[in-house]
Amino acid sequence: MKVRWGHFPGIRFLNSRRGSEIVEAAVVMPLVILAVLSMILLQVFFYQCLLVQVRLHEDLTDRAVHSRKLFCVERASASRGENMQGITHIRMTREHRVSCYAFCGADLVRTGEVTGLGK
Repeated sequence: MKVRWGHFPGIRFLNSRRGSEIVEAAVVMPLVILAVLSMILLQVFFYQCLLVQVRLHEDLTDRAVHSRKLFCVERASASRGENMQGITHIRMTREHRVSCYAFCGADLVRTGEVTGLGK
């Protein structure tokens, strides 16, 4: 059985193209892949920043719930930094500042009853 190379679609595709198009693809494709990987790294960085912000919010909420003060403003901050390796070599940093109002509802009701504002 004799095999004819013209029957395979990949071989026929390579034979129908000129060499300059293949060289162009060989130059452009690594750049496209590098750009896509850089975008993925950027998305991972922003996802990690979001996780830091959510943890800060949860910590502040817990502190506000367990607060014994009549009224206060709880504040927290954190920063996130990472060296990004992709098309460019830069350091990405992000500062997170979160605030939460904490009050004791039962004490506020009692205070209103004492001052006559709760009537």
